[in-house]
Formats: sequence, structure tokens, C-alpha cells
Amino acid sequence: MTENQRGIYVDWLRNQNTTQYNIPGVVRFPDLDPRRLAAAVEKVIAAHKAFRIRFVEKDGEIVQEVGNGERGTVEVIELDREPDADFFASQVRPFAPSDSSLVRIKIFQSSTSTSHFNSYLFLDIHHTVFDGVSMGVFLNELMLVLDGGEPQGEEYALTDAAVDEEKYLKGPECAEDEKWFERYLDGVESTRIDPSVGAAASVGAASLPREEKDVSSITGGRDASATRDASATRDASAALACGRVVRKLAGAGITAFCKDHGVSPSDYLLTAFTELLKRIGRSEDVLINFVSAGRTDPSVAGTIGMFVKTLPIRGVKDAKTFAEAASKLHLDVLDLLDRSRVSYARLSELFGVRPDILFAYEGGIFELPHGASLIEVPLDTPKAPLSVVVNPGPDDFKITFEYDRALYSAADMERLASMFVTLAEGCGRIGEAEKVGESESLPLLRDIPLVSSEEAEKILALSYGGDLEYDATKTFVNMFHANVITRSFATAVVDSECSLTYGELDERSNALSAALVERGVVAGDFVAVKLPRTVDFIVAVLAV
Repeated sequence: MTENQRGIYVDWLRNQNTTQYNIPGVVRFPDLDPRRLAAAVEKVIAAHKAFRIRFVEKDGEIVQEVGNGERGTVEVIELDREPDADFFASQVRPFAPSDSSLVRIKIFQSSTSTSHFNSYLFLDIHHTVFDGVSMGVFLNELMLVLDGGEPQGEEYALTDAAVDEEKYLKGPECAEDEKWFERYLDGVESTRIDPSVGAAASVGAASLPREEKDVSSITGGRDASATRDASATRDASAALACGRVVRKLAGAGITAFCKDHGVSPSDYLLTAFTELLKRIGRSEDVLINFVSAGRTDPSVAGTIGMFVKTLPIRGVKDAKTFAEAASKLHLDVLDLLDRSRVSYARLSELFGVRPDILFAYEGGIFELPHGASLIEVPLDTPKAPLSVVVNPGPDDFKITFEYDRALYSAADMERLASMFVTLAEGCGRIGEAEKVGESESLPLLRDIPLVSSEEAEKILALSYGGDLEYDATKTFVNMFHANVITRSFATAVVDSECSLTYGELDERSNALSAALVERGVVAGDFVAVKLPRTVDFIVAVLAV
């Protein structure tokens, strides 16, 4: 096994009743003989070892084993109606670690009239042996065979990569890469968006420590504990519903900006997303995870297997402009890709990184001739508490926020998605202004709005209250003291940790005020107060 396979395998053992590691796909072929399609699929399957991999126990350790070279038979099933996405979603079922095959491929045929019919190629493959690029490799070779060619196959298989990785893990380069990550990740923790109000009932149970099946003895040991964080917010006994919010993002400004500044659209959008997290989290240091194809080595470009890499990445600190932030993040991505042979499970074990937020840039990996079209099959189980998936199109970007409904509400995710689109489009408009020579008047990165001007007006309107009659000769402190006298035991202030009565608040603020006087503070001095939204903030304000 590769270390990434091992990490997925361990988490799979804990969540066997979910489809979080299934990779489904459906391609519709109009008027294509299903038997011809089945024969072409069988040819491609025979050319790639990954389709015959299974996991077995040898000498107390789980290893991958490639079955014999016999060609599998693809089943053709006739339907009396046109299947939809829900039909195909019902065909996606969990795999068991003991299954002899981690691949399900079927062809469904439906007739729309006496002269026309559709053939639907359905794939459901486990992520331990397959990834998104593999889907592209498979479909490209399938189209080649349908056009009369032969599958290209592969000289370097997933099993070869596992052997080479074992050599890397035992060599000095791995130790050097781990040292680099130690420096890169120093002083930062994985960023997580707080759960939505109303989702706490299931969050509390999922977040508590629980007994877990000990799987380290059969998976090679060292990375078994490293994937515990991956499932720390999931209940292994049941699949959690996956919510989705989809937005479209105009592409023209982004494409022009990337061309002018030498960064990729992935760099651009990843920079915008980390900036959004910095803003809403009120923190300059953000750490999330991005997904890479893991195919920097040309020898695996046409190989089917699980090569995708998850890597932790920090948001850029102290950048004044978006161009500066995107250029710096681009260099960080290159450095991370150079060291991507260190598995995420290993990084989790060594440095405590967690897959709370994932960012994935997908698309552009295969073409579909023969009038074929893809049908999206959404899974019902989230791969992470929050994932942002970007699919580029000819004129725009499709942004999908996939989230765990046990943690987040649809309203909160709708708001997050809207803020991301507003920020990302605002950064693109800055790039357009730079091209026409207006850079001197450009706003700083921190000043690019998260909401539209219309939304800003609505938010400001919430602060417009009616006129209240009050004694203008009394100060805030006068009014507070009046409540201390008449309502000493009533609750005055509450935060998430504790509450104080008016009497307790008066006592604590008087004590702090006396301490300030002892340190030389006199009437008219400025006293800075920088505290989170806790009772201590109110204590400090009253003391001053």
C-alpha cells in the first residue's frame, strides 16, 4: 500500500457503512450499441491493474494484491424507463474491505422510441484504487477503443508506485521533507468554521472522544492513529447527510488576472478562499487543505490508481494586495508539491493537521465525443466537514460548497458561498483596473468587500432603531450603578463560559479600576482594551 491508501483504508474500516470513499460516474451514450460499449469497457479494464486490486492480510499486515489477468464481464441491463441521477445514486453502495473487487461497472440500456435508445455506462469504484484523474484516463481510453484503437495501458502501475514510495520512506529525502513541513507548519493549527447554531445536537455527540476499533495491527501501524482526526467529527455508526450550495463565478476577470500575474485559477481561488477565512475568523493565520492530482511524475500521467494528494496550506500573511498574496501562495503550492510524497496521514501524525476544510480544483481532464454526456451522481456522505470544489467551464467557474449537515446549516453555507463569490469577483475587478492604469487608487486586500453594496445597505439598516427617550444628563456608568442598587442579583452579562450579576460585575470592574489607578492611570488617559467577546470585555470597559 501507499501511505495515502493506508490512511483511507484505516478510515474506511471505521466508516464501512458509508459511501464517502466511493467514486461514482455515469456517461450517457445516445444510440450506441450497449454490447459494443461493454466490449470496449472490458478492453480498458484488462489494460490496467488497478481494476483487479483487492486487499488481503499477509503476515499480520494488509497489502494490496493484483488478481489474475482474466477479463471481467460487464453486465448489460435493460430498463423500461429513462434513468435519472436519483436512480444511479441508488446504485452506489458501500464497499467492504473484504470484497474481492473494488470496482462495479454496469451498462443500462433504455429505449426512448422504436428507433432511438440510450446506453448508460455506470461506474462505482473505491477511492483506494481510483481517483478523479483516473476517471479521465479511463474515459479517454474508452473513447479511443470506440474509435477503433487499442487502450494505451500503463508501464508503471499503482503497485509500482507503492514499492517506490516504500524506498522513499526509508531514505534521507523523506526525513528532509518532514523537516521542511515542521518549519512550514510551526505555530499554526488547522482552521475550522464553528458549527452552526441549531446543529449542536449532533455535533456534541460526534465531537466527544469515543472508543475506536484498534486497526493499527493490521494496517502497518504507524499511520493508523493519524487518520483519527479525519473521522473525529463523524459518527461511525451512521452516514451523515451531505448538503450542497452551488454558485457560478464569472471567469473573464479571473482568467485575465491569472495571465497577467503568472498564477493559475486554482491559486487565485485558493487565495480568495483563505482570505475569506481570515476575515470571518478574525485571524491572520489560516491553515486548510488543498487537493492535488499527485501526478507530478510523468510516468503516472496515464496510470489508473489512487495518486491524489491532500496537502495542508497556510494563507498568506501580511500581503497588502491580492496580487501579492496570490503570487506568494503560488510559490507555496510549488514548494508543497515538491514534497507531496509525505502522506497526509503522516503529517497528521507528526503535526496534528486535520481535514476540517478541503479545497479541490477539478475539471478539464477528459473529452467526451460520440455525443456522450456526463451525469453527476452526488454522494450522501461528506468527505470532510466542509469542502469547496471548483469546476472550470468555458466562461465561468462552478463553485460547490459541500458540507456536513450535522455541523452546518444551509443558511450559513449560503452566506459563506455568497461572500466567497463577492470577494473573488472583487479581486478580479482589481486586476481589470490594474490593466487600465488605475492601480494607484486600488483598495488594499483587506478592504475588498465580502458583501455587495445592496447587502451592505441591508446590514446597516438593521442598526437603525427608533428614538428612545432617556435622561441625557446621565452617563452609561450612572445607569449601570442604578441597576447595581435596584437589581444587584439580576444577570447583567453572559458569554459562552459564564455569567455575572450586576453586583458581581460591579465588584470585578471596581477591582480592575483600582488596579489601573495603582499603575498611574488618571482621568483623561487613554486605555486600550483588546479582548474577545467575553464578560471580561464588559468588566474592562466599566473599569476604564
